[in-house]
Formats: sequence, structure tokens, C-alpha cells
Amino acid sequence: MPTWLLIVIIAQFFYAISAIVDKFIITSKKVSKPFIYAFYVTILSTIPILLFFFGGLQVGGFTFPSFENVSRPTISLMSMALLSAFAGFHALVSMYSALREADASDVIPVIGSVSAVGTLLLSYLVLDDVLTNHFMIALGFLVLGTTLISRLRFNKEVFLFTLHAGILFSIKATVIKKMFVDTSFDQAFFWTRIALLFFILSLVLVPRYVSKIKFNTKKQKASGGLWVVGNAIIGGVAAFMTLKAIDLGNVTLVQALGGLQFIFLILISFFFGKFTPKPFGENNNMRDIIQKIISITLVVIGFYFLFM
Repeated sequence: MPTWLLIVIIAQFFYAISAIVDKFIITSKKVSKPFIYAFYVTILSTIPILLFFFGGLQVGGFTFPSFENVSRPTISLMSMALLSAFAGFHALVSMYSALREADASDVIPVIGSVSAVGTLLLSYLVLDDVLTNHFMIALGFLVLGTTLISRLRFNKEVFLFTLHAGILFSIKATVIKKMFVDTSFDQAFFWTRIALLFFILSLVLVPRYVSKIKFNTKKQKASGGLWVVGNAIIGGVAAFMTLKAIDLGNVTLVQALGGLQFIFLILISFFFGKFTPKPFGENNNMRDIIQKIISITLVVIGFYFLFM
């Protein structure tokens, strides 16, 4: 098995765990508002920049990123990094808002489907990528699968949140893909982290946001911080592994394997859902499980045709 493929599989499992914990944090009021949760997750997403202080160190087949491979960014590169930060933050806000009202195994496949189609279309428009011959077949399966989830289990508000998150995630993915095309992994990774710092700074310079952050932070439960940090580490590891897999392997195949996350979510829901506390979601009856299996199967088939 190629190293990049193993990395993707592990990353998608971590993403599935992170999505369920996100649901728990939001619905159990460990963090009071989706905006506040997104704010702290974004702050914690800058921590991987510390990897550069181990520059050049090799552990197994992994080489830590190095400051030696980083140079002053062009205006174009920094603009793309800031755009990815903006899109990523607001995508998180919408995703957490959807998770507050629906299960992760319902929300995540819809967001993933919208993001996959959006990324492919934007790559065609921005990066001159060629649309696959099976694009319309894939689109049909994705629409059918997401419709089966959304029409049966979503209200209008949740559907709009998932649609918005998917579109923004597709913008973020396309921009980062463009950065990898234009420069090296270390250069792109470093400046996307710096862009996140700039974005957070822009938020705390706005008095309205500062008062909202202070007010809601005071309301947090004592254990909330540990849950946020722990889940941010899981999500951060998954994100870094995905970026590394893109660097080592084929970006199209890496995107296609995003469907593994949905399979992991279904497996977790089926085997462990009935044992989890209600705020985690996924405590479904057999009818719910069957409906999810059918809809997510259609989504995964759509992913297969989309990137084959």
C-alpha cells in the first residue's frame, strides 16, 4: 500500500471522529455558539506552525517542514492564503450551526458532496483541470444521495447551512490546491497558517466581535476548553495528514477518498450509536441506519464516478 494512501485512510478516520465530537461540543453547550467554537478552532489551527521548528527532522518516512523552504510570499500567494482562511472560518461556522440541529452522519456527507462538486467545477474554471467523463453520472448519484439525507432529515435552515459550508469548503480546497501548484508544500503550509493568524487578529480588532467572544467565553463550561483542544488536535492531525497526502500522491485520488469519512461515520453510528450519550447524536433506530446506509452509499458511488 502506498504511504500516501495509508495516510489518507487514517486521516479520514480522524475526520469522522472529529465530526462526531464537534456535534457533541455544540449540542451539549460545551461551547455556547458556533461562531465562538469556530474562533477557537481557528486559533488552534495555527499551532502546526510549530512543526517548522523541527525543520528537516525525519521520523520514519516523514520529514518535518523547514523554514529553509519558506521565503517572502508574493501578493498573489498571500491573497490566496487569506482567502482560504476567510472561507475556512465561515465554512466552520455554518457546519457547526448545522451540527447543532442534525447528526454528523447526516450533515457531513451533504457538505462533502457539495464541496466535491464545487471543487471540481472551480478547478475546471481556475486551474484548467479537465472535467471527468463521468461527471454527470457522479453528479446524479451525489444529488440523489444528498437529497435522500436532506429531504428526510433536514429542515430548510440546516440544509442552507450545509450548502453554504460545502460551497465555502470547495473555495478553500481550490485555493489551497492552487497554492500547491504555484509553490512548494512548506511555503504554502506556512503562509496558510500565518494567514489564519492575520484573520484572527482582524476579528479581535472589531469591538463587536471582541465583546461577543468575551461574553460567550465566560459562559463556557469548565470542561469545554479540554474538549475543544482535544478535538482540535484530532482535526489538526487529520488536516495535516491530508495535505501531506496531497503532496505525496495524487490530489484527485485524495479528494475521491474523502468518501471514506462517510463510511466510518456510518460504521460508528451502527456499532456504537446506541451506546453514546444523546448530545453525540448517532443514536438512531434501525430505520434511520438503513436510510443513512442507502444515502451515503449513493454519495460514495458519486465520489467514485466523480474522480475515476
